[in-house]
Amino acid sequence: MIFGYLRKTIWRNKTRTFFLTVGIIVSIMLVTGVNISSNAMAQSLIQERLDEIKIDFTVVPRNTATNATELVDKLNSLEDSLDEFVFAYVGAYGLSYRSIINPYGGEIDWSFLNTSKQYEDYTNTTHFCGLKKDLFSEPRVADRFKDVIKSNDTLNFTQEGVYLDSRTAQEYGVDTGQNISIGVLSVFYDWDNGDKKYNLTAEANNITILGVFNLINRESFIEVFNPDRWGGYMGDQDIALIGNFSYIEKQAENLTNQLEDAALSYGISFNPWDLSFSRKFGVMIDHSSLNVMNINELKTQINQIENKIKITGGTLVNYVEGQLDERVIQELSFEIAIYQAIFLIISVPVIILGWFLTKTNFQLSYEKRRREIALLKVKGGISKQLKSMFFLEALIIGLCGGALGVLGGNLTSTLVLKQMFPQVLEGYSFTDVLSVILYGEFLSTSTWIIGIILALSISLLAVRKPLKEFSNLEPIEGLQKYHEISHAQLPTKKRDWIALIVSLATIVFTLVSSTLMANADFGYGFAPFLMLFVTISTVLLPLAPFLLIYALVKLLCGNIKFFQAIITKISQLWSKQISVFTSKSIIRNQVRSFRLVFIVGMALSFVVMASTIRATELNYQNQMETITTANGIRINIRSSMLNQNGTEPFIDMLWNEKSAVPFETFNYYYQLKDSGFEGSSGDSYEVWNDNGIYAGPIALGAISAENFTTEYVDMSDDWFINMTADEAMDKLRTIPNATLIPESMVQQGYEVGDIYENQIQYSLSNGTINTTTLEVVGVYNSFPIVSSGWNWNQVMIIDKDTIKDSVCYSADFMFYPESGNENEVTYEIIENVFQDFDSSLYAYNPADYLNEGSSIATSVVSFLNLESFYLLIIVTFGIAIIMYISINEKSHDMGLLRARGVEKKVIYKIQIAEGFTLILLGCVFSIVGLLGGATIALHLNTLAMDFTSSGIERHFSIPWLNLLVQLIGSLAIFITSIIIAVFIETRKSNVTKIGDLLRVA
Repeated sequence: MIFGYLRKTIWRNKTRTFFLTVGIIVSIMLVTGVNISSNAMAQSLIQERLDEIKIDFTVVPRNTATNATELVDKLNSLEDSLDEFVFAYVGAYGLSYRSIINPYGGEIDWSFLNTSKQYEDYTNTTHFCGLKKDLFSEPRVADRFKDVIKSNDTLNFTQEGVYLDSRTAQEYGVDTGQNISIGVLSVFYDWDNGDKKYNLTAEANNITILGVFNLINRESFIEVFNPDRWGGYMGDQDIALIGNFSYIEKQAENLTNQLEDAALSYGISFNPWDLSFSRKFGVMIDHSSLNVMNINELKTQINQIENKIKITGGTLVNYVEGQLDERVIQELSFEIAIYQAIFLIISVPVIILGWFLTKTNFQLSYEKRRREIALLKVKGGISKQLKSMFFLEALIIGLCGGALGVLGGNLTSTLVLKQMFPQVLEGYSFTDVLSVILYGEFLSTSTWIIGIILALSISLLAVRKPLKEFSNLEPIEGLQKYHEISHAQLPTKKRDWIALIVSLATIVFTLVSSTLMANADFGYGFAPFLMLFVTISTVLLPLAPFLLIYALVKLLCGNIKFFQAIITKISQLWSKQISVFTSKSIIRNQVRSFRLVFIVGMALSFVVMASTIRATELNYQNQMETITTANGIRINIRSSMLNQNGTEPFIDMLWNEKSAVPFETFNYYYQLKDSGFEGSSGDSYEVWNDNGIYAGPIALGAISAENFTTEYVDMSDDWFINMTADEAMDKLRTIPNATLIPESMVQQGYEVGDIYENQIQYSLSNGTINTTTLEVVGVYNSFPIVSSGWNWNQVMIIDKDTIKDSVCYSADFMFYPESGNENEVTYEIIENVFQDFDSSLYAYNPADYLNEGSSIATSVVSFLNLESFYLLIIVTFGIAIIMYISINEKSHDMGLLRARGVEKKVIYKIQIAEGFTLILLGCVFSIVGLLGGATIALHLNTLAMDFTSSGIERHFSIPWLNLLVQLIGSLAIFITSIIIAVFIETRKSNVTKIGDLLRVA
């Protein structure tokens, strides 16, 4: 009986059933879209991590005497049995932290050992690398190493000799065919005999240079040879040699024997850490053949490949280490989970509003069916049966809404993905992405499970209170001729005050948390509790504005006198003639009024919050772009030519190559090599060697000040203390020997007007110490290019002409294209011009780091705007549903009015005025969105790591014009929904149908 009745009532009231599913469908659409997009993002993150890996597996042999050729041949036999296999190889690797090069061949001059000089002044770290065959020219792996190593020469590892990295070749003036000698130093301290020191030396003389190669990515290069699966570290000034595998091992054995003989002559033992040699057996696999759709299946696939490698190597293999091991996969899983959690938490307002709308619809639906429920009880229905019926109805609606929501989520997931992770869609057409979604995610079990479970939860939680209330309805109460259904009061409860206190406390604490954390002592005391409160407030913060709106609207609607006064004032704005009818209808129905005001206030506050956060973040990202790129196309170069000749050769070259790069002008910045200044006491320098000074934590940075103007660089006045950006740059350009100091130096006691001496140990003029007197003319807290590094807060800025003939380790150039030639000036074109001039030059694009750092923030902001759209859909339907049912409930009232001669258009205006009044009241609460937006935007300063490296804080921005347009557009949509609902239901107020209006519903 229950199922038969349920089938009839659901199908007979299709409109009501649709209204009940709207909130569920929209909520599940968003959540499903987030889940699908998160899966696509996860695949992208996994693929990025795989692309970073050059050597997938390191095979550790049974012992050091294992035959290298035999093991490599065994591993390469995997090509026939392992689809994912690409290549296996063996490399020889040696590392010496104290080595010295004689570029002319012959013996090494070790006379510096008898002086007081530091070893570091003469020695370098050298990486000895050997291969049995040219790994880098192998067709199957060449593409993987195109961003690691380049060479104009064909690398030939069948000859005896080595290839030298181009930076070292240029620094020492070494050409192909020349012989060099390499010396290795090992220092032994005999702590048992008065700290006696022994210098052990060894030499490899007259090594032939077969050619040079350019190292683009040093970490990836060393990963090929270092048996440590993480690759080890290779500094910018380190020396790299590549040669034949056997030749390198022979040189290694020769150097080791010499050091052992030297140690034996002193009666001491040789420490192998000073010169370590080993072998690297590496295996590469095809990343495109791996299953990145599911991280657990990927882990299984990696384990299977690892086991197969070990089995193939047989007794020659001890164990196999994979780059993508359990720890890395766990880190990836955690990172993916964090991304998913962030967006699911942000989606909570849509879920809450969907639940609230569903609950409202259930409540109003059962109110309308009071007589029907009462008749069921008269015919013998008991409360338990009614509860079962309501429960099954909610279950069916939840299943239907969930299924439709998942289908809609699949179809709209491309839109969600475009907002959340636009980088995933690069290179894909809409049809490509849609096909991946339809065939990859449409049948995804997790997507359907999440969608259906969430839909059922929303539906069953929404029906809980109406189910309890109406299943216990007395028949006589339900069969009354006229029951004032909508005359419901709204009692204020303790939980409303608790919600108000919790939301306000969260917002207030969040606003002051940055100040509290800045002054907290994290060693003991209050600091641990402070961190706990910051964590709790961060979790509650996304919900706090909506909790605050709920409490305020509930308390307002529950206060009859105050609520009546406000409603009367607002309704009079529409029409004073009908304001009495409008205000009475609203006040008599506090519950319905609360529901409509709350959903409108929540949606509009979210729109305001999303818009302000977006404006704040956009302003912050624009400042970060200025800090990182100085609003130009930035390239950072590192070259031995900078160490020897400074920036002048590059500047002259660029003006000569202006036809190749049509720029209007360019800026540049570099830190002077080995500079220092007087200590705060002002009376001495700290010496770090016999000729120089202590460089100290404060560096000296030179800029091309004539072009750091507002015409090219959008500098903010907020970046300077007690002066504008134009004033600061004008002083730097016009005052001789002027310098700008960071705010951190002011905190250490330095002031504007102070004069200090600066020393440069290395300069082009004479190679000795250059002393310059500098005057502090201003203070900055952020500065383009300077503030984009980790040590920015200890850089004194000067104009490039203040200290001439200075050298540096690296330099940044920022190019500004001519008008109309923007497409002809790209980073790639600029990089080619630099590398054509200096083949050993190493360059990178700092803008890549800006994009990486801002991607998550950009995704969150874009997603907030998308979520605003979903919320507006729910609220638009919610307003229409509430007004539709409200008018239907008041059919008796409308009949009485029509019987007394009230015109149809007046009744029409009364209903529209009622909805309009409640919407305007909801608009008032949208101001909470400003509070929420400000709190969240400013709280990012407390949480963001990039603040520590840039010095820029987010300043709350309100896009008034954009907000006004959005609010007017939202109001127009809401009013349209009211007009449609009123038009549909008020048609019943025709004169000929007054009897129908007055009959028992």
